[in-house]
Amino acid sequence: IEQAAWIKGATTTFDGYSRPLDVLVLDACNMGLIELAYEFKDCAAYTVLSQAFVPASGMPYKRIINSIANAKAQSLDAAALARIFCDEYRVRYIDGAIKIPATITKIKNSGFTTFLPAFVVYLDRILERPALHAPVIASLRDKLDKIDEDDSGKYVVQAFEKSDHRDLVDFIKKAREPMPAVNIETDRLIPRFDDIVTLHYKSSAFFPGSNGLSIALPNRETFAAQYSGQQALAYFGLAFLQQTRWGELLTIINSF
Repeated sequence: IEQAAWIKGATTTFDGYSRPLDVLVLDACNMGLIELAYEFKDCAAYTVLSQAFVPASGMPYKRIINSIANAKAQSLDAAALARIFCDEYRVRYIDGAIKIPATITKIKNSGFTTFLPAFVVYLDRILERPALHAPVIASLRDKLDKIDEDDSGKYVVQAFEKSDHRDLVDFIKKAREPMPAVNIETDRLIPRFDDIVTLHYKSSAFFPGSNGLSIALPNRETFAAQYSGQQALAYFGLAFLQQTRWGELLTIINSF
């Protein structure tokens, strides 16, 4: 919250005029949460982030600088600049000779103006019948896809190195069938992701269900340990939690 406020303040003049950055690159691990993306939405036209761990070497800045230098200045708008970061990250880590678990996403922050209202309606519909829907979501969150009895399994809803980070689109799509009462709102929400996620690359072998943005979906133990006390103030104080009922749904899910 403090970092987003600082960046937003740094892009505001003394007379109150706001001039956001063209591109904000979050060169750190697991920053691809929609909660964080929304917190930074007023800081730049585009945000570049990863749902997964970012290698210790970080962004391939030398390649990125060379690509910027080779681009035609008149064609290098904010969208094109953000794409360079994503393209070079893909070449270095996803399409390289050594395959590693990686994702990179370009977020168009103006798209939140159409996405968030649809998400709010979706959550409202779920929370009309919390006793019915919360156990369904909890079951889907915990469900594993096992190949055989000796296989520890992977989560059915795409998880990342932090298992409470789940791909948001994958979750919504897989929740559609077991929550038929929410199908209309689901079908209206899914296309709205294209308003915010305008480019996404992933290591398909590691993250087949990755679609560009995650959301916190902790189990009971993690919720009790990491989403309570002082940590809860930080998470539930985020703008996304204040402007949607996601926090309310998490609390209900983990109370069963």
